[in-house]
Amino acid sequence: MSQKQHFDTDFALLCEKTVADLTSISTDSEWFEELLGAYEAQTQSHMGALSKAIHDGAKQEGLDLVHTLKSSNLQIGALRMGEVFKYLEGLLESDNFSQAQQMFEHLPDLFQQTLRALRSVYIEGLKS
Repeated sequence: MSQKQHFDTDFALLCEKTVADLTSISTDSEWFEELLGAYEAQTQSHMGALSKAIHDGAKQEGLDLVHTLKSSNLQIGALRMGEVFKYLEGLLESDNFSQAQQMFEHLPDLFQQTLRALRSVYIEGLKS
């Protein structure tokens, strides 16, 4: 699968099942605001550390970070982000830091798009 496919619509931006599961647990938009605030802060922090690890060729550190990012994104319903991190994990496992760096450069835009979609579903969607 190509890098382009991971950033296009081959994977839905959000996982409908995960979104449905989470909204069945709570319909409190304030709880989701806190959850998304923590998700945003942790993802930005981990992505910054991952960028450095990829740049430095720190394989194990990169693998640890990308695994955490993959899991947290899938748990919140950010399917496309989770799949991109899964692909990045494979690149790092095969020591393909050059391609990992190229792919990573697209992540900030995807993250912002994902965050807007999550807010729309979990916060605005529950307020209406």
